[in-house]
Amino acid sequence: LDAAQEMSVTITQAEAVLEGDDEEKATKSQVKGVEGTVGSGSVSSGALAIMLGITPTTSGTAPTRVTTISINSGAKMPYFKLSGMSYDDQTGAMQVLLPKVKLSGDIEFSLEQGTDNWFMPSFDFRGVKDGSGKLIDIILQETATALPTS
Repeated sequence: LDAAQEMSVTITQAEAVLEGDDEEKATKSQVKGVEGTVGSGSVSSGALAIMLGITPTTSGTAPTRVTTISINSGAKMPYFKLSGMSYDDQTGAMQVLLPKVKLSGDIEFSLEQGTDNWFMPSFDFRGVKDGSGKLIDIILQETATALPTS
């Protein structure tokens, strides 16, 4: 995404409670997956193509090129990798890497009137374990480094 502004991630769990004698005796929980939301100030046609599993079409030549992204009814969403980063107040950062997510829920494209408004796409996602069983990497860095590109 060209101008990501927020990303929230929730690690989802299944929970069971053993009750007896009118009280909770034990509980157990197990991680099931991840889900979350991303809000952005912009999105490229390349990023949309990956997330929607489509191929944009471009016609014309600079500076009047036109790129069209067509989404058909019944389209199936593909899995993709998603990552985000937040900086601390010094030189460090926290990165969140999600190896296998797909769009879930609704995808919103907010278009508003006026010259001081921005195109603000947002989407929900759901993640499952990848081939090695990994759902999420949370990386705490003393010195921030760039997010992975693949």
